[in-house]
Amino acid sequence: MRRVMLPLAMTAALAGPAGAAPTRGPDYSAARDLELAARAAEAAGDHAAAATALQAAYDITLGPSLLRRLAEAHAMAGRCDLALPRYRQFLAEGAPDADVTRVIEGRIAECTQVLADQAAIDAAAAEAEADAAAAAAAAAPPPPLTDRPAAWATTGAALGLAAVAGVLFISAHSADGDVEDLISLQPDRQPPTEGAAAARYDHLVAVGDRYAIAAWTTAGLASAATAAAVILFARSPAPAPERRAWLRPALGAEGAGVVGGVRF
Repeated sequence: MRRVMLPLAMTAALAGPAGAAPTRGPDYSAARDLELAARAAEAAGDHAAAATALQAAYDITLGPSLLRRLAEAHAMAGRCDLALPRYRQFLAEGAPDADVTRVIEGRIAECTQVLADQAAIDAAAAEAEADAAAAAAAAAPPPPLTDRPAAWATTGAALGLAAVAGVLFISAHSADGDVEDLISLQPDRQPPTEGAAAARYDHLVAVGDRYAIAAWTTAGLASAATAAAVILFARSPAPAPERRAWLRPALGAEGAGVVGGVRF
Protein backbone atom coordinates (compact mmCIF):
# COMPACT_ATOMS: atom_id res chain seq x y z
CA MET A 1 0.00 0.00 0.00
CA ARG A 2 2.83 2.36 0.85
CA ARG A 3 4.46 1.79 -2.56
CA VAL A 4 1.18 2.76 -4.27
CA MET A 5 0.37 5.92 -2.30
CA LEU A 6 3.78 7.53 -2.65
CA PRO A 7 3.79 7.74 -6.45
CA LEU A 8 0.20 8.92 -6.38
CA ALA A 9 1.04 11.72 -3.97
CA MET A 10 4.02 12.78 -6.06
CA THR A 11 1.94 12.70 -9.24
CA ALA A 12 -0.71 14.87 -7.66
CA ALA A 13 1.88 17.36 -6.45
CA LEU A 14 3.51 17.61 -9.85
CA ALA A 15 0.31 17.67 -11.85
CA GLY A 16 -1.46 20.19 -9.60
CA PRO A 17 -0.43 23.49 -11.24
CA ALA A 18 -0.45 22.05 -14.75
CA GLY A 19 -3.86 20.42 -14.24
CA ALA A 20 -5.50 23.58 -12.87
CA ALA A 21 -8.28 25.03 -15.02
CA PRO A 22 -7.10 28.03 -17.03
CA THR A 23 -8.38 31.43 -15.96
CA ARG A 24 -11.43 32.35 -18.03
CA GLY A 25 -12.11 35.87 -19.24
CA PRO A 26 -15.40 37.73 -19.04
CA ASP A 27 -18.36 35.88 -20.51
CA TYR A 28 -19.31 38.53 -23.06
CA SER A 29 -21.94 36.25 -24.56
CA ALA A 30 -23.80 36.13 -21.23
CA ALA A 31 -23.40 39.88 -20.85
CA ARG A 32 -24.87 40.41 -24.32
CA ASP A 33 -27.84 38.19 -23.42
CA LEU A 34 -28.38 40.21 -20.25
CA GLU A 35 -28.34 43.46 -22.24
CA LEU A 36 -30.96 42.06 -24.61
CA ALA A 37 -33.06 41.02 -21.60
CA ALA A 38 -32.71 44.54 -20.22
CA ARG A 39 -33.91 46.05 -23.50
CA ALA A 40 -36.93 43.74 -23.51
CA ALA A 41 -37.75 44.70 -19.92
CA GLU A 42 -37.43 48.40 -20.76
CA ALA A 43 -39.75 47.98 -23.72
CA ALA A 44 -42.27 46.29 -21.41
CA GLY A 45 -41.99 49.11 -18.89
CA ASP A 46 -40.38 46.91 -16.23
CA HIS A 47 -37.47 49.21 -15.38
CA ALA A 48 -36.65 47.40 -12.13
CA ALA A 49 -36.05 44.15 -14.05
CA ALA A 50 -34.01 46.09 -16.61
CA ALA A 51 -31.84 47.50 -13.83
CA THR A 52 -31.27 43.99 -12.44
CA ALA A 53 -30.17 42.67 -15.84
CA LEU A 54 -27.92 45.66 -16.51
CA GLN A 55 -26.28 45.31 -13.11
CA ALA A 56 -25.52 41.66 -13.86
CA ALA A 57 -24.10 42.61 -17.27
CA TYR A 58 -21.93 45.33 -15.71
CA ASP A 59 -20.64 42.88 -13.09
CA ILE A 60 -19.35 40.75 -15.99
CA THR A 61 -17.87 43.38 -18.29
CA LEU A 62 -17.30 46.38 -15.99
CA GLY A 63 -18.05 48.47 -19.06
CA PRO A 64 -18.56 52.17 -18.19
CA SER A 65 -21.10 52.49 -21.01
CA LEU A 66 -23.49 50.32 -19.00
CA LEU A 67 -23.38 52.66 -16.02
CA ARG A 68 -25.48 55.35 -17.68
CA ARG A 69 -28.14 52.86 -18.77
CA LEU A 70 -28.12 51.32 -15.30
CA ALA A 71 -28.59 54.72 -13.68
CA GLU A 72 -31.44 55.59 -16.08
CA ALA A 73 -33.17 52.27 -15.35
CA HIS A 74 -32.97 52.91 -11.60
CA ALA A 75 -34.35 56.44 -12.06
CA MET A 76 -37.24 55.22 -14.23
CA ALA A 77 -38.01 52.58 -11.61
CA GLY A 78 -38.37 55.33 -9.01
CA ARG A 79 -35.11 54.46 -7.23
CA CYS A 80 -33.17 57.69 -7.36
CA ASP A 81 -31.28 56.53 -4.29
CA LEU A 82 -29.70 53.83 -6.49
CA ALA A 83 -29.48 55.98 -9.62
CA LEU A 84 -27.41 58.80 -8.09
CA PRO A 85 -24.25 56.77 -7.31
CA ARG A 86 -24.34 55.19 -10.78
CA TYR A 87 -24.67 58.60 -12.47
CA ARG A 88 -21.65 59.85 -10.51
CA GLN A 89 -19.70 56.67 -11.26
CA PHE A 90 -20.42 57.13 -14.98
CA LEU A 91 -19.08 60.69 -14.84
CA ALA A 92 -15.93 59.44 -13.12
CA GLU A 93 -15.27 56.35 -15.26
CA GLY A 94 -17.08 56.90 -18.55
CA ALA A 95 -15.20 60.05 -19.62
CA PRO A 96 -18.28 61.58 -21.30
CA ASP A 97 -18.01 64.66 -23.47
CA ALA A 98 -19.25 68.06 -22.34
CA ASP A 99 -22.77 67.65 -23.76
CA VAL A 100 -23.32 64.27 -22.13
CA THR A 101 -21.84 65.58 -18.88
CA ARG A 102 -24.40 68.40 -18.83
CA VAL A 103 -27.22 65.91 -19.39
CA ILE A 104 -26.00 63.65 -16.58
CA GLU A 105 -25.56 66.59 -14.22
CA GLY A 106 -29.16 67.54 -14.98
CA ARG A 107 -30.28 63.99 -14.15
CA ILE A 108 -28.33 64.16 -10.89
CA ALA A 109 -30.05 67.44 -9.99
CA GLU A 110 -33.49 65.95 -10.76
CA CYS A 111 -32.85 62.83 -8.68
CA THR A 112 -31.50 64.90 -5.82
CA GLN A 113 -34.69 66.98 -5.85
CA VAL A 114 -36.84 63.83 -5.96
CA LEU A 115 -35.07 62.43 -2.90
CA ALA A 116 -35.48 65.75 -1.07
CA ASP A 117 -39.20 65.81 -1.91
CA GLN A 118 -39.62 62.22 -0.77
CA ALA A 119 -37.88 63.01 2.51
CA ALA A 120 -40.18 66.00 3.05
CA ILE A 121 -43.27 63.89 2.28
CA ASP A 122 -42.13 61.12 4.63
CA ALA A 123 -41.47 63.67 7.37
CA ALA A 124 -44.91 65.22 6.88
CA ALA A 125 -46.51 61.77 6.97
CA ALA A 126 -44.70 60.90 10.18
CA GLU A 127 -45.77 64.22 11.71
CA ALA A 128 -49.39 63.64 10.63
CA GLU A 129 -49.36 60.15 12.14
CA ALA A 130 -47.90 61.52 15.38
CA ASP A 131 -50.58 64.24 15.48
CA ALA A 132 -53.27 61.64 14.84
CA ALA A 133 -51.94 59.45 17.62
CA ALA A 134 -51.84 62.44 19.98
CA ALA A 135 -55.40 63.40 19.01
CA ALA A 136 -56.59 59.84 19.57
CA ALA A 137 -54.88 59.72 22.95
CA ALA A 138 -56.33 63.09 23.96
CA ALA A 139 -59.90 62.13 22.98
CA ALA A 140 -61.54 60.89 26.17
CA PRO A 141 -65.17 59.94 26.73
CA PRO A 142 -67.25 62.31 28.85
CA PRO A 143 -67.63 61.45 32.53
CA PRO A 144 -68.78 59.47 34.34
CA LEU A 145 -66.92 56.38 33.14
CA THR A 146 -68.69 54.21 35.74
CA ASP A 147 -72.08 54.99 34.18
CA ARG A 148 -72.52 52.67 31.14
CA PRO A 149 -68.74 52.10 30.74
CA ALA A 150 -68.97 50.09 27.51
CA ALA A 151 -71.06 52.77 25.79
CA TRP A 152 -68.77 55.58 26.92
CA ALA A 153 -65.64 53.65 25.90
CA THR A 154 -67.09 53.04 22.43
CA THR A 155 -67.95 56.74 22.16
CA GLY A 156 -64.35 57.64 22.98
CA ALA A 157 -63.08 55.22 20.35
CA ALA A 158 -65.43 56.77 17.77
CA LEU A 159 -64.16 60.27 18.59
CA GLY A 160 -60.53 59.17 18.34
CA LEU A 161 -61.10 57.43 15.00
CA ALA A 162 -62.91 60.47 13.66
CA ALA A 163 -59.96 62.68 14.62
CA VAL A 164 -57.51 60.31 12.91
CA ALA A 165 -59.70 60.21 9.78
CA GLY A 166 -59.73 64.01 9.67
CA VAL A 167 -55.94 64.20 9.81
CA LEU A 168 -55.62 61.54 7.10
CA PHE A 169 -58.08 63.38 4.82
CA ILE A 170 -56.01 66.55 5.24
CA SER A 171 -52.83 64.63 4.37
CA ALA A 172 -54.48 63.10 1.28
CA HIS A 173 -55.61 66.55 0.14
CA SER A 174 -52.08 67.89 0.63
CA ALA A 175 -50.64 65.04 -1.47
CA ASP A 176 -53.18 65.78 -4.23
CA GLY A 177 -52.06 69.41 -4.15
CA ASP A 178 -48.45 68.34 -4.63
CA VAL A 179 -49.51 66.26 -7.66
CA GLU A 180 -51.35 69.24 -9.17
CA ASP A 181 -48.32 71.47 -8.58
CA LEU A 182 -46.08 68.95 -10.35
CA ILE A 183 -48.45 68.74 -13.33
CA SER A 184 -48.64 72.54 -13.53
CA LEU A 185 -44.85 72.65 -13.97
CA GLN A 186 -44.98 70.41 -17.05
CA PRO A 187 -44.86 72.17 -20.44
CA ASP A 188 -48.03 70.41 -21.70
CA ARG A 189 -49.83 70.51 -18.33
CA GLN A 190 -50.08 66.72 -18.43
CA PRO A 191 -48.75 64.11 -15.99
CA PRO A 192 -45.09 63.36 -16.78
CA THR A 193 -44.43 59.97 -18.32
CA GLU A 194 -40.66 59.64 -18.17
CA GLY A 195 -37.61 60.61 -16.24
CA ALA A 196 -37.33 61.64 -12.60
CA ALA A 197 -40.46 63.78 -12.86
CA ALA A 198 -42.50 60.68 -13.73
CA ALA A 199 -41.01 58.81 -10.80
CA ARG A 200 -41.87 61.70 -8.52
CA TYR A 201 -45.39 61.87 -9.95
CA ASP A 202 -45.95 58.15 -9.35
CA HIS A 203 -44.64 58.47 -5.81
CA LEU A 204 -46.93 61.41 -4.99
CA VAL A 205 -49.96 59.63 -6.44
CA ALA A 206 -49.15 56.50 -4.41
CA VAL A 207 -48.82 58.57 -1.23
CA GLY A 208 -52.14 60.32 -1.88
CA ASP A 209 -53.89 57.02 -2.59
CA ARG A 210 -52.47 55.52 0.60
CA TYR A 211 -53.71 58.45 2.68
CA ALA A 212 -57.13 58.38 1.00
CA ILE A 213 -57.61 54.65 1.60
CA ALA A 214 -56.51 54.99 5.21
CA ALA A 215 -58.80 57.99 5.71
CA TRP A 216 -61.89 56.29 4.30
CA THR A 217 -61.16 53.11 6.23
CA THR A 218 -60.76 55.04 9.48
CA ALA A 219 -63.92 57.04 8.77
CA GLY A 220 -65.81 53.77 8.27
CA LEU A 221 -64.49 52.44 11.57
CA ALA A 222 -65.53 55.69 13.29
CA SER A 223 -69.06 55.33 11.87
CA ALA A 224 -69.24 51.73 13.06
CA ALA A 225 -68.05 52.72 16.53
CA THR A 226 -70.64 55.52 16.64
CA ALA A 227 -73.43 53.09 15.74
CA ALA A 228 -72.21 50.65 18.38
CA ALA A 229 -72.18 53.41 21.00
CA VAL A 230 -75.78 54.38 20.16
CA ILE A 231 -76.87 50.74 20.48
CA LEU A 232 -75.05 50.34 23.79
CA PHE A 233 -76.62 53.50 25.19
CA ALA A 234 -80.06 52.34 24.06
CA ARG A 235 -79.67 48.88 25.58
CA SER A 236 -77.93 49.90 28.82
CA PRO A 237 -80.44 50.80 31.56
CA ALA A 238 -79.96 54.21 33.06
CA PRO A 239 -79.06 54.18 36.78
CA ALA A 240 -81.94 54.78 39.16
CA PRO A 241 -81.96 58.37 40.36
CA GLU A 242 -80.96 58.91 43.93
CA ARG A 243 -83.99 59.54 46.14
CA ARG A 244 -84.03 62.89 47.94
CA ALA A 245 -87.26 62.44 49.90
CA TRP A 246 -88.44 59.16 51.43
CA LEU A 247 -91.20 57.66 53.49
CA ARG A 248 -91.44 54.27 55.19
CA PRO A 249 -93.71 52.61 57.69
CA ALA A 250 -92.44 52.26 61.25
CA LEU A 251 -93.54 50.04 64.10
CA GLY A 252 -92.57 50.75 67.70
CA ALA A 253 -93.48 49.75 71.29
CA GLU A 254 -95.93 52.62 71.58
CA GLY A 255 -97.67 52.10 68.25
CA ALA A 256 -97.24 52.27 64.42
CA GLY A 257 -96.68 55.21 62.15
CA VAL A 258 -94.84 56.60 59.14
CA VAL A 259 -91.31 57.94 59.18
CA GLY A 260 -90.06 60.25 56.47
CA GLY A 261 -87.13 62.51 55.67
CA VAL A 262 -85.43 64.76 53.12
CA ARG A 263 -81.79 64.39 52.07
CA PHE A 264 -79.89 67.51 51.07
